[in-house]
Amino acid sequence: MIKLALKEFQRRIFTNIFTALQLGIIIAILISVVSALQSRFVLYTPVKDMIEKNGAYVYVNFKDLFTEEEINEEFKGIDDILCSYIPDAFFQDFATDRTYTNIKNLSYKESLIESYRPKLKEGKWLSDVDLSDDIIYTVVYDCKNEYNVGDTFEMEHFYYLPEDTDFSNPVIEKFPVKIIGIINDDSLVFGLSGGLSEVDDYRNLYGTVKDENYSFVSIFSKSQLESKGITCGPRGTALITYSDNLSDEDCKILTSNITKQSATIDMETFRERSIGYVYNQLFKMIPLLICVAMLVVVSTVSISALNVKGSLKAYSIFYVCGSDRTQCLNICLINSILTALMGVAIAVILMNIGSVFGILEETVIETSASGILACIVALMLQIACSMIMPIILMNKCSLKENLTENE
Repeated sequence: MIKLALKEFQRRIFTNIFTALQLGIIIAILISVVSALQSRFVLYTPVKDMIEKNGAYVYVNFKDLFTEEEINEEFKGIDDILCSYIPDAFFQDFATDRTYTNIKNLSYKESLIESYRPKLKEGKWLSDVDLSDDIIYTVVYDCKNEYNVGDTFEMEHFYYLPEDTDFSNPVIEKFPVKIIGIINDDSLVFGLSGGLSEVDDYRNLYGTVKDENYSFVSIFSKSQLESKGITCGPRGTALITYSDNLSDEDCKILTSNITKQSATIDMETFRERSIGYVYNQLFKMIPLLICVAMLVVVSTVSISALNVKGSLKAYSIFYVCGSDRTQCLNICLINSILTALMGVAIAVILMNIGSVFGILEETVIETSASGILACIVALMLQIACSMIMPIILMNKCSLKENLTENE
């Protein structure tokens, strides 16, 4: 039966190639649509829980308030802060290397490390290593590409003892730092946003090293740095949530107090704007997904009808030679599977061509588990639709009658 199916596939090779080419383009479009949807939600998911609570969107740069504890002490009623934290330490290598003119050191809470992973050029993310190790791990962006995964350098931290009242004898501590990952040039990094404006939504919590013109960016685990005695202070755009036991009036007062020291947008406005953007993008994509599904169904049914109509005589001959109706349908099924596999191969070739020529570099298109799942659904739909017409036409009249009509 397989040999008969392969011969039938070869006999209608041009039609099958046309169907596969069409399917390959559809798969490429589907991966692009899924990637576009994911790019919207991948930034929203890490901040979703914070946005749904009472609070405020704030540009944290309070005078005389460096640590989160000092901020909580100043503004009673704050429950949590989601932002990037600036370590009170520096790299000795860069203190003497003046070619690195715009350096940014960030640290994240464990919850953010687990929920958001920026696109990496190579290496691992912080959630992939044991942060209880003695050596400090970091993921970096280096505009000069001089540092690689596995390289180490020193981080210096200094402080003054309580008895050193004139701050003349700093105590200097040095810690080894190991690079475990390299950030992509176009990767969206939490905490790299330039500032706060009245039209901001959740996307403005992120920024790219390219847009902000950073020459070197390093990202650490806040808890790992603090275990070494390095203080980390919240800075930049942040989501601040309030305690659940605060009344609406207390929340307004707290927001007003924060606004006196920093630019602030109430969370309700920020939430409406963020959710509005997400749903707007979703509604834009739905018609395209429907069109892709309709294209798969209509084109597959039409082409399979032509294929089967032209192959009825061959199936009738198979029947006379001993094949029953089920075996003839299995031959159609094998043809459909082979065509689908050819379509997948064409889609892979198209995506690789896009990667080789750099067409995909400036886009969010990438192969993901969700994209593969969507493609599997499309392939199953294509195979199912390709079997509809054979079943209808073969049941319409007997294979003997078809042989008589096609003599």
